[in-house]
Amino acid sequence: MREMALQAKQERAKNKSSTKEEIDEDAREREAIRRDQLDNIRRERNIARSRPDKLEKLRHDKDRDVSEKIALGLPDSHKLEKLRHDKDRDVSEKIALGLPDSRARNGETLFDARLFDQSKGLDSGGIDDETYSAYDKPWRPETNIQRIYRPTKNNESSMAEDMDRIITTNRFVPEKGFAGAGEQSGARSGPVQFEKQQPNEDLFGLDDLIGDSSSRKRSGRDDDYSNKRSRH
Repeated sequence: MREMALQAKQERAKNKSSTKEEIDEDAREREAIRRDQLDNIRRERNIARSRPDKLEKLRHDKDRDVSEKIALGLPDSHKLEKLRHDKDRDVSEKIALGLPDSRARNGETLFDARLFDQSKGLDSGGIDDETYSAYDKPWRPETNIQRIYRPTKNNESSMAEDMDRIITTNRFVPEKGFAGAGEQSGARSGPVQFEKQQPNEDLFGLDDLIGDSSSRKRSGRDDDYSNKRSRH
């Protein structure tokens, strides 16, 4: 059992080391491809500055070499195919996938081809600037809208008769008294006069109430005092 456990442990360690070596190998390959891309970008940039006419021929030759390597099945052909596929991607796909922008380094500007040759736009015609179509339809297109404002029954009477009826009514009369009021007030000959309250005037009779209670207390004390003296 111990030998089997030791053998299994050695196999796991061997698998871990092999996996780590594979990861390191992939990282080294990616780093090598990245360095090659940077070298190619620098080379293309220098050629574009010195001889712009030779840049297109260089790109064509490089694409042809990649195609030949893929066709012959040479090492790293699948990686070259992936790089070529990423290069031919649409601009929107590159932005969505977060791929590096190689053409921006060469001084070229990226445009999405789908934005061009559109049938709709500002210069495609349409509505005139002076056209006002915010309220092009009625709010209530019902047929009974004419019945909203109905004339009164006494439409045939004249304005003078209506004024006479309003004047003769006693609905809003200033001298009209209230129901349950004791006095009927007549028309005033001047402004309303208010009476000033006297300083010693007791409206609620509190003075009499307090005087009665104090006199009762005083009389009770006198009775108690007289009873005490009679006992002694």
